[in-house]
Amino acid sequence: MKITRISVVVLLAILFLPALALAQDNRSYQYDSIAVEIKVNKDSTFTVTEQQTYNYIGEYHQGWRSIPLNKISAITDVQVFDGATGEALIYSSKKLNKLDAASWGYYTTYRSNGSVNIEWYYNLKDTTHVWIIKYKVHGGVGFFKDHDEVYWNLFTDYDVPVLGTS
Repeated sequence: MKITRISVVVLLAILFLPALALAQDNRSYQYDSIAVEIKVNKDSTFTVTEQQTYNYIGEYHQGWRSIPLNKISAITDVQVFDGATGEALIYSSKKLNKLDAASWGYYTTYRSNGSVNIEWYYNLKDTTHVWIIKYKVHGGVGFFKDHDEVYWNLFTDYDVPVLGTS
C-alpha cells in the first residue's frame, strides 16, 4: 500500500480533530463578582458603573453585556475600561472580529431585539480579570405622588454563575 501525502493529512486530521474539539469544550467562565454603583444625576438620569470580575478557563476574546430598554428611554455615554490598568477601551462604530488582534482594546454598542448591546474585544486565557462598564440611563427614574424611585435590574440574561454581588 502506497501512502500519499493526502492520506497522511487525512489520517492526521482524523487523529487530531477529536482532541481539538475536546480542547474547545474545556472553555468556561464565571463571574467571581459583579459590583454596581448607581449615581442619580440632577437631570433625572442615572449613571451606572458595573465592575465585573470574570474568571476565565480557556481562551477568550469578547465580552458582552445586553441591557433591555424595557421601561427606559435610552442608554448613552457607554464606556468600557480594563479594570487591571484603568485604561478606557477605544470605541468602534461597528462590530469587530474578536479573533483579529487589531480588534483587541476596542468596544462597540448596537441595538438589537429591544436592547442595547455592548461588545468589547481582548485576548485573555486562564485568568481572572476585571472589566468596568459605565453608562447613563435615561427615563429610569419613576416619579410618584408620595415618592420617587430608581429601579434597576442588573441581572438580566446571565447564563453563567455569578458568585458574589455588591
